[in-house]
Amino acid sequence: MKSNPLLPIWSAYLTSEGCFKMAKVALKHQDNAIFLSAANFYVPNQTDTTQLIDRSRKETKDLFVVDLWATFERFVRDYLQDKASKLQQIYPATVGGSMYLYVEEEIEFWKPEDILEKILKSTLSPSSYLVGQAKQILQYRNWIAHGKNPQKNATRITPEFAHKVLDEIVTILLAN
Repeated sequence: MKSNPLLPIWSAYLTSEGCFKMAKVALKHQDNAIFLSAANFYVPNQTDTTQLIDRSRKETKDLFVVDLWATFERFVRDYLQDKASKLQQIYPATVGGSMYLYVEEEIEFWKPEDILEKILKSTLSPSSYLVGQAKQILQYRNWIAHGKNPQKNATRITPEFAHKVLDEIVTILLAN
């Protein structure tokens, strides 16, 4: 747990952004049929390829927000379990050991909002504003993961914003 787990996702995001840009440039400078067949590109019902790339890029951005959050959440739970292992050093050992086992069993059921607010907020001080931003990312992640309900408005979160906020939190945690 010594390295930032968001780095591979961020690298993949930057690579995909580059690929989307290259695809659009290639469409402008080549015969579309040659480009599409060489890339084994799927275009349903002769849809405008540029529009398809734009829609795919938007969907991919949403999926990167989900991936960044999921990786961040796993990191935080593992981080907290690692910190909780110190409970085993409490005397009497039966109390410390029991407390640690309880944390280990229950941590997967803790609500992310509670982890942010009740545990990380004080850890992140004086940067506790990051908790509010992380909650916005979580709300957007939930909106995406639960089918983008049109009845519920969600503040759009970009992968750039999600990465900046979550990376800052991970960096603070890794330093502690």
